[in-house]
Amino acid sequence: MDKNKLKFLLFMLEESESQKEEIQIIPTIDVMMFLLVFFVLYTLNVIPMFEQSLALPSTKSAQQGQQKEPFKIYVAKDGKLSTDKGPTTKESIVSLIRENRTSINSVLIVADREASVQTLLGVLDILRLEGIKNVSVASERE
Repeated sequence: MDKNKLKFLLFMLEESESQKEEIQIIPTIDVMMFLLVFFVLYTLNVIPMFEQSLALPSTKSAQQGQQKEPFKIYVAKDGKLSTDKGPTTKESIVSLIRENRTSINSVLIVADREASVQTLLGVLDILRLEGIKNVSVASERE
């Protein structure tokens, strides 16, 4: 009978060890990776829009945007330049145009209404010197 009790106790010990709860970490990692990717993509698309708080000038001859997405250069009222990739300088714009010459077929300058004309002309001059002929300036319809 001692042997039966011993077997029973061993059986109970083995059973209790196998019934221990385990933490499943793989689904947690999957969820965390999804959240990371979601927030990275959200940040890449939304944060640049918050930086572009520009008041567009108005014209009577304003037209709808072009079919293909143009290369955009933003001119803030304090004269700072930026692109969709973030803040930039005139020298950086020149290098961006030279690196992406084949994919840039048009440029859209989105300038604040209160930006200086000198800054706008400086950007236009850069584009002309780089051989970009299809240049537009964004505006709102009156």
